[in-house]
Amino acid sequence: MIFSRKIEANLAAWKAKSNRKPLILRGARQVGKSTLIQKMGRQYRHFIALNLEKPTDRKYFVKEREVREIWQQLIFERNLPNAPHDTLLFIDEIQEVPAVIKQLRYFYEELPELSVVAAGSLLEFALGDVRSFPVGRIEEMTLHPLDFEEFLLALNETAALEQLNIVPMNDFAYDKLSALFKTYLILGGMPEVVKTYINQSFDLAGLTSIYASIWDAYKSDIVKCARNAT
Repeated sequence: MIFSRKIEANLAAWKAKSNRKPLILRGARQVGKSTLIQKMGRQYRHFIALNLEKPTDRKYFVKEREVREIWQQLIFERNLPNAPHDTLLFIDEIQEVPAVIKQLRYFYEELPELSVVAAGSLLEFALGDVRSFPVGRIEEMTLHPLDFEEFLLALNETAALEQLNIVPMNDFAYDKLSALFKTYLILGGMPEVVKTYINQSFDLAGLTSIYASIWDAYKSDIVKCARNAT
């Protein structure tokens, strides 16, 4: 289950640009960045996904190289044609190798026909290790958890969404929308939680382990990115 997100309109506009720059998609862990870009990848003939948490994917950036050399290695190892205009390159968890953020400018300057999207969490910490941020050579967007309108779409509550956008709201819609909003406040907007809630026929039971997993991931990030023991 892949939810519709408002930011997809912005991504479509970015894809349509003739002078498209590499895009950094910001956002906390578990808000759906990777899923969203994988969905976008279906609009291209070829899709290359790298995750810099994996050593096998970090190897392309262990030292500074010409981006065309990186590109040639990528398509050679994946047996893909040399068709950058039909390809989306997705570099996930870019904060693991901050130097790659700087290198994005060279994709724009030397391989502009290739669509490049990078995503990462806690990028503010990674940017502190980037000596020369490529200002003017990249674009940035931020993905947040599902908002209430996206939550209603995920639940297929299209009638409720229509009523929500009527000002003033019809009296008959108030009780149902209030109940849905309370459910949204209880669940939060993390996509995995909402997905499980739907798959469990709108049962709140069984969500505790998912919340615990997300919380553990955040605690791990805090430890990893902390500047000192305190």
